[in-house]
Amino acid sequence: MIVNILNFLFWGPGLLSSLCCVMTISLLFKLHPRWYHKAGFFISCMLLSGMIIYVGDLYNLIPTFFIFIAGIFLCCEGSIYKKLTLGFMLCTVAFSFNALCDTYLPLSLYVQFGFIRELLRLLFWVLLFFLFLKLSPGKSFELPPSYWKLLLLLSLTPLGIVLCVVLLQEDSVLTHTSAYPVNISLLLIALLSQVGLLMTAAFLNEQQKLSEKQHLLTLNLNYYKNMEQQQFEIRKLRHDMANHLQTLSSLPPDQVSSYLHTLSENAAFTSTVTYCGDNTINAVLNDKAASMKQNQIVFHYQLDIEKTLEISPCDLCTVFANALDNSIEACKKLPEKKRQIDLEARAARGLLAIQIKNPLPPDFVADTNQTDVPFMDTVHKKTGLFATTKKDASLHGYGLKSILEITKRLNGNMEIKTEEGSFCLFLYLPLN
Repeated sequence: MIVNILNFLFWGPGLLSSLCCVMTISLLFKLHPRWYHKAGFFISCMLLSGMIIYVGDLYNLIPTFFIFIAGIFLCCEGSIYKKLTLGFMLCTVAFSFNALCDTYLPLSLYVQFGFIRELLRLLFWVLLFFLFLKLSPGKSFELPPSYWKLLLLLSLTPLGIVLCVVLLQEDSVLTHTSAYPVNISLLLIALLSQVGLLMTAAFLNEQQKLSEKQHLLTLNLNYYKNMEQQQFEIRKLRHDMANHLQTLSSLPPDQVSSYLHTLSENAAFTSTVTYCGDNTINAVLNDKAASMKQNQIVFHYQLDIEKTLEISPCDLCTVFANALDNSIEACKKLPEKKRQIDLEARAARGLLAIQIKNPLPPDFVADTNQTDVPFMDTVHKKTGLFATTKKDASLHGYGLKSILEITKRLNGNMEIKTEEGSFCLFLYLPLN
């Protein structure tokens, strides 16, 4: 293996193909900032792109596979499922091409013009780089764990094909030209399958972004519809003010107070509230505050956010909307006098800290064995989250999972506590 590495470094095209490999994989992963992380990443990419892979060779593929996967886990950021899935896909792509190049390149060309192999590697990684440059969703992209699990499962078949072709055949198979078409076909299928799965991951990421944007647009649309309705109510009230004043003047004194209270509850006397300096958070809180008022929920809030945050509006919308939706659903299960939601949020020193509290029923117990809890969620034993108790479980229970996914993707932290009869969600997100 060491001899192969030295031979690889001897050729200039080999170094260029290593650089192209680094640039290609960097389109999918965000690297840790330390220099030794970058050095380790380069070494793992150098081995992946340049290692000689022969059909029937048991010594090169397996060490290179584990070294590259270790390099991805140690040097790159992202979820475990992302690293494992994309690592398997990239290994399959590189190994299948190297096996085709090293095993089935005509022997006469290989002996007389050894650099042809390295030029082919360089051309391959240059083409792969431009393909990823066009289709890559970005180095910070992340998919829900369920998507990664599905892609990981699908990636195992092409990887298994490459392992079987390379490891389960003897060196003597190289002298039998009858095996060439089968092996070449299997390696090409594995290569193209993994490239297709990488493109599928990019497509799923775009669909997720579109879904988030649609959710945000719907929320903002509802917000502006409420504003338009309030403006309409104001114009209508102005038009009817003379009639109201005339009615007040003719009412008995004991009914004037009741009539004024009824008027004060009219939408014309209410307005959108500016909770903080971020418009996305304002839109979410105005929408949820209307829902709380409708369900007789007392809303206490304290926000110290002076300007627009450097966090994706879709992520902000998902975090605040899902957290408040969960609290609203919980409060609806309580008597009206106990319905209360406390929200605190502060942006300072490069962090956005959020805390949301709501009361729990006295008999609530956070236990997975309890299935009839009079609360929207129960603690899930494996994830530490709350599993929905709604009738159609397949359509619910994703709120906290979505918040947790965003928190992990943004390198934040999230905690859930149930103490002193209250449910408390606390999280912080780094501000870029």
